[in-house]
Amino acid sequence: MSTDAPPAHCWPLILLGVLAACATTTGKIDRQKLTADHVYLGTRDELAAGVTRVFAERRLKLVQAAPDTLQTPWVALNVPQTVGGSLEVPERTTASVLYECRRVTLIEIDPTHHRLRVERGTATSLLTADNAQRVNPSAEQGAATSPGGGGVVQLAPPPGTTTPEFVQDDELEWALVQGLDPTGAGAIAHEEAVVNRSMEAPAPSPPAPPPPAVREVARGCPDVPGIDPLLEAHRLVLLGELQGSEQAPQFLGAVACRTSALGIPLAVGLELPRQGNAALEAYLASAGTAADRQAYLDTDTWQRDWQDGRSSKAVFALIEQLRALRKAGADIQLAGIDDRRWIGQARDKAMAEQIESMRRKALDRPMVVLVGNLHASTASGNVAQGYVPLGARLESFGLRPMPLVMAYDKGTIWGCTPGQSLGCGVHPVRSWPPGERTTAEERFVQQAMGKAPPPGFLPRSVHFWKARAEGFDGVFYVGPVTASRPARGTPAGH
Repeated sequence: MSTDAPPAHCWPLILLGVLAACATTTGKIDRQKLTADHVYLGTRDELAAGVTRVFAERRLKLVQAAPDTLQTPWVALNVPQTVGGSLEVPERTTASVLYECRRVTLIEIDPTHHRLRVERGTATSLLTADNAQRVNPSAEQGAATSPGGGGVVQLAPPPGTTTPEFVQDDELEWALVQGLDPTGAGAIAHEEAVVNRSMEAPAPSPPAPPPPAVREVARGCPDVPGIDPLLEAHRLVLLGELQGSEQAPQFLGAVACRTSALGIPLAVGLELPRQGNAALEAYLASAGTAADRQAYLDTDTWQRDWQDGRSSKAVFALIEQLRALRKAGADIQLAGIDDRRWIGQARDKAMAEQIESMRRKALDRPMVVLVGNLHASTASGNVAQGYVPLGARLESFGLRPMPLVMAYDKGTIWGCTPGQSLGCGVHPVRSWPPGERTTAEERFVQQAMGKAPPPGFLPRSVHFWKARAEGFDGVFYVGPVTASRPARGTPAGH
């Protein structure tokens, strides 16, 4: 499934995006929007307890107004002068009292992922000499029970007030992110500083220069035009590849080499079984001798019956490259994110959860995941109705992945075609985005867009689209593709 290029029905939309592509960054960062959209990990009760704690630190008392709503009591901000404990409002005059509260709504994405909506409520009461004595600004109306066992607290605005108005409280939302997820808050602030580079968000200190040994290993690293903004902003990048080529793993190797040369730490996820991560880590820590390589190739990771592009020589060469960079002193985390126990949607869900587990521990660095192109998309239903790829799941987790689909020139790949006589082997592939077109839909695109290839494409480069299309934000271009055979043994006749 994941070794196929996007279906023909995707071409017009994606081609429009490619031909309008521009090598820009991800756009100006709006901290308020990122804060409002922030996703918190934990159960509802855990999150409610954390919110209550942060409010208490700010001397604000929260009580449970509804199953998913916490609120502070209404407080009068400008109480009229009192004499002997009673409000004084001169005859034939009025006084306006402004009341205020804070309300936090817990929005469930799933049992362990939630968003918070934080609002400031205001209401006004108009006091006269006739009704002042009937209004006690310290006695709020409407009962609710404190989650801490503090008894009954009144939450409704006092009688005679206007209908309450609620607006987003940006300052408290940011305080909650800082208090409940300081690592996530740091990641938001870092990305804002890198992308906006404004007085409000000064640019962070540059990374420390890499050790001399890293510079030596990274000598001659190929440039990857367009990738630096994502690396500097510490984004999560999904590379949706056409599996079975030499070029896709080589592209990721060039990105890793680039980050090492810049002194930027990196996290990498590969579509290898997570059950083999202990053996992978052992190989990364080894000297990389012939015996070390053979010992790793003898593990279950490389012994699969279905020898498709996920266990290719190019993937092993990428791992060896990352091992050498790490051995020289580069800060690179690497793990397999696949789970062989599952198939279909359950597998996408398991991979997304593994990526999330890695990502939440590595927000201080960019993370690049190499995975089949249909898995990387953030658009649901592309494969079949109801299918939710891992990219869409990561989006729902609040990790804001930057999915890029592989663009390439015609050549060959190593792939497996179930149900056909071809089986696993070398297969020719057409260029994508496609060149010559034959169907009516393709002819329409050809007439509308012309035959010329997308402008400005350099080998090993990234191009962003003006808007997300078919679940991708752009392409990573690798040039002509050549098949990469299995790293451990090749079936007879191939």
